[in-house]
Amino acid sequence: MILTLAGENYLNTLLKDEHGRALYRIDTPYRLFGGGRTTVTRLTGQTDHDIAWIEWNMLSPDEFHQHGRTVEASQHLPHKGFFGTCVSSFSRRDDVLIESRKRVLVASDGQSYVWKDGSHGVKVNHTAVPTCPAVVCSADPSPPNPRQLDCDDAALSRVAEYHTRSLGFFSKGHPAYLEIAADGVPILDDIVASFVYMEKKRQQRKRSRASAAAGASASAGA
Repeated sequence: MILTLAGENYLNTLLKDEHGRALYRIDTPYRLFGGGRTTVTRLTGQTDHDIAWIEWNMLSPDEFHQHGRTVEASQHLPHKGFFGTCVSSFSRRDDVLIESRKRVLVASDGQSYVWKDGSHGVKVNHTAVPTCPAVVCSADPSPPNPRQLDCDDAALSRVAEYHTRSLGFFSKGHPAYLEIAADGVPILDDIVASFVYMEKKRQQRKRSRASAAAGASASAGA
């Protein structure tokens, strides 16, 4: 399954399938001073259903609401790995440069998956062994180096992969889209909702790295 973003802004867009049908709406009302709430809605054609919302807080941890409960985003999608245990001592908002790029997702099927981002996107994978803990593998070395969701085991099966927009300079151009494997369809709501959070975190890190590099360059030239 392919879910194509109708616009460039992943926080305000429709996700459309191969037939052009809008299956999800992602809505984030504008706020002058940042923060706000993103709502993810499944579009059924009759009764739309809000499947999740994310509260982007300025002075407190972000909150994630799904499956009838509201928790801190760091609990809903906890870090995996060394920095997942120590990053909180550096920042409450999880946007420091050294934070783990891996986050664990416990989906509605009761199984664990792991997101990991690359420089241009993310991926989600699942193991062939149901009891295996899940992780996200490294992004592909070749463009577009998308975001992925994987399981932490030798036997990996890609569940979902986000491809950022390509202008077609070095390959065929395409809009941004989520590629969902058959194994990912039963947990599609979980994938879409967690994708929104992961993509925002990736873009925050990208901006932080750019700012740090610019600051270092300015200091070197002084």
